[in-house]
Amino acid sequence: MAGYLVRRLLLSALTLLMITLFVYVAARVLPGEPTWGEEPQVRPHVDAWLRSVHATESIPRGYAHWLSGMMRLDLGTSIALQPGRRVTELVGEAFPWTLTLGLLSFLTTLLIALPLGTIAAWRPASLAARAGAAGLYLLHALPTFWIALVLQDLLAGRMGLLPVLGTTAGGTGVSPSSWILPTLALSIGSLAFVIRYFRSTLLDSAQASYSRAARARGAGDGRILMGHALANTAVPMISLLGMILPGILGGSVVIESIFALPGLGRLLYRAAAQRDYPVVMGLALLTATATLVATLIADLLYRVADPRVPRAGEREADA
Repeated sequence: MAGYLVRRLLLSALTLLMITLFVYVAARVLPGEPTWGEEPQVRPHVDAWLRSVHATESIPRGYAHWLSGMMRLDLGTSIALQPGRRVTELVGEAFPWTLTLGLLSFLTTLLIALPLGTIAAWRPASLAARAGAAGLYLLHALPTFWIALVLQDLLAGRMGLLPVLGTTAGGTGVSPSSWILPTLALSIGSLAFVIRYFRSTLLDSAQASYSRAARARGAGDGRILMGHALANTAVPMISLLGMILPGILGGSVVIESIFALPGLGRLLYRAAAQRDYPVVMGLALLTATATLVATLIADLLYRVADPRVPRAGEREADA
């Protein structure tokens, strides 16, 4: 296990390095430059300040400077959104919003998907199950922004049941009801995938040897599904946790922008639009790290929950 963990950490570090390099190059080569809407007469002062924060260096030297700062836990300062302010401060202010939205979306997805997945696996050949599967395919194909706009127009605009935007007028607070629409919009994007995954896991467990043995002893389908198949879905569901996180983080860019939530997704959108690449780099580093850590934790939990998981990489290393 120790050797496997070291290899995974080294691979994660290399992956993180490649991701940050790709994002840095993309941010620097895209057309446009950091914008403030400044007057032409102050442009020389702006250029001088950009040189002082290494924003005009070549791409290799600029990335090397950013990488050395990152190794010292210094992600630099904003050059467009809030010039001179540290990236860590901007990220720290936005992180609680995205964390709250992500947790609410994750819990909502599980609370809806697990019961529906169980029902779909109960009678997989029924007309209702087939119609539900077709509906899931349609739901999975719908763009997240379209879902968000429809929910906003229907539940907030036409019916007036919920607030249109997430934050208050000053952008400093949010009422509990304001989380409902963003949470639903972000949850629906992953709902179809989780339901189908859980349904397939239950059906596979229902056809396993222990389920066939229980069926031979006279157990009914309901008892097999609830007493045997459901109890053996814990290990596959651990892997699911590592797969949901990237979708939640990616969807937050659209959802937070539509519902005016000052989270990491909206910060990334504004930073990319204004070519504030230090902020873009800080957010790319945080997102990639969170995804890699979640995947690693899910993999380790998978091995702890089921020690029989094949360890091909370890066998090859020992051979």
